[in-house]
Amino acid sequence: MHSCEDELIFNITHTYGRLSSQWCNQYSEAIPSKNQLITSLKKERSFNELRNALRMDCSKSNTSSYLFHLNKIQIRDELFTGH
Repeated sequence: MHSCEDELIFNITHTYGRLSSQWCNQYSEAIPSKNQLITSLKKERSFNELRNALRMDCSKSNTSSYLFHLNKIQIRDELFTGH
């Protein structure tokens, strides 16, 4: 199991599905393809690495996950405070 307080960790397949409905509502346009989104995410200065086998919390199986440094995310404070 991976745990680090200064990292944002997520599985793109699960996240993309949830983003797609919200994206249209928020931006009034179709979400970019998953590959386009991955390419953009990897260019972010906060991107750390892609892990091919990472156990997330109580999950019984490993999954591929993208790791980002929270301290390099411009909206870090908004993520934690909601402001």
